[in-house]
Amino acid sequence: MWIWKGQWALDAWPNRLLSAALFCWTLWLGARLGHSVAGVFNRRADAVIIGVLRGWREALARKMVSKDTLGG
Repeated sequence: MWIWKGQWALDAWPNRLLSAALFCWTLWLGARLGHSVAGVFNRRADAVIIGVLRGWREALARKMVSKDTLGG
């Protein structure tokens, strides 16, 4: 059997970074488009998740605007 010794571990930092980035992108897309992966399993749960994501997005936007107005 041929085994290559140059690979990195599955839990190495590049894989963790990519997974975290893809997870954040999925959340961002869900809030933007109005549906998420949860909709495949349960539409009501999807609506709740999207409501929470949009609330977080709006709260973050308000926080960023308030920082801009206070700092300027």
